[in-house]
Amino acid sequence: MASSIGSAPSGCLGSSAHECRYVKGHPKAIQKPALVRGLDPAHNHDLKDVFKGAAGQASTGEGPFRDFYEALVAKGMRPEMARLTVSRKMGNHVDRLEEKSRV
Repeated sequence: MASSIGSAPSGCLGSSAHECRYVKGHPKAIQKPALVRGLDPAHNHDLKDVFKGAAGQASTGEGPFRDFYEALVAKGMRPEMARLTVSRKMGNHVDRLEEKSRV
């Protein structure tokens, strides 16, 4: 079972050679650990709570954020993920307003 350098072993289709290993003479794809996603461990907990609360209020009150939230839920997004998306959208708006005020 010789393979040229830089090519993937035959049992690891679509993988590069460094993503495979041999187990009892057979190629086996190496499982990569899951990526850690989300906020930095040193994030501002108070600010996170403010945005989460604001997203909750916006998703139940009147206005464009509620319309956005309802559109996400109508497309099949889970309500908690839709609120998270609303929270992120609010954060983006705050960032843009902050940048404009600095200029």
